[in-house]
Amino acid sequence: MKKAFTLAEVLITLGIIGVVAAITIPSLITKINDRQNIVRWRKTYSVVNDAFKRVVGRDVPVCAFSGCRAMGPQINNANYSDFYFSNDFLEAFIEELKPMDMCYNQAEPKCSTKIWTNLKNGSYHLLNKPKISVAYYNWYIARFLLKDGSVVYMSGSHGGPWLSVDVNGPNNGPNQVGRDMFIIKVFEDKILPMGAQGTFNPAYNGEKCLCGEQFGLQIANPYFAGEGGKREVISGGCCSDYYIKNNK
Repeated sequence: MKKAFTLAEVLITLGIIGVVAAITIPSLITKINDRQNIVRWRKTYSVVNDAFKRVVGRDVPVCAFSGCRAMGPQINNANYSDFYFSNDFLEAFIEELKPMDMCYNQAEPKCSTKIWTNLKNGSYHLLNKPKISVAYYNWYIARFLLKDGSVVYMSGSHGGPWLSVDVNGPNNGPNQVGRDMFIIKVFEDKILPMGAQGTFNPAYNGEKCLCGEQFGLQIANPYFAGEGGKREVISGGCCSDYYIKNNK
């Protein structure tokens, strides 16, 4: 006599498989998406870095004033008191970056097209606390949409100037620093991903700026690297450098 599973046994087995799948599949999808975003970040950083180097190679001044510390000029007749970048750099950077679309928070062309509609204050969050928003001053002034769907932001407030990259655009989650939003510190002659030596203050972050939920500033409404330029990096900020240097 051949043995067979009963209907009840089959249903129980399928139920167990369903429970295991429900538990493991979302985690697996998250890991796959994170991996894809890391690959996108490396690619976009290379594009931005190459464009920056070409601009500097043309002897274009990056910042409005020496040291990238002073307040910036007017841009397209709008007063950006914390922009930092020179108008010459802005024009040359756009020429080299060749964005598909671009806009400004206040100046023309303003960010009113469809691709920017979900980009508002509070759109980006900490790695360790996905419900806590990053202060929008860090990324709100100028925005550039690249061909691969990533968005590059320019801003300068509180320890800047900054370039930052959303590798899959603001309308796609998780919109967390260190997962799909990465930070670049701008100097007069180079850029470095946040977490590289020289982008943070060891007195506040330790000798190494580490990537992980438990590392970095974990307060509400933080700046990329600390209010007043103290350069205490927010949670997830140092993943920018870590993922450039580590193939993980």
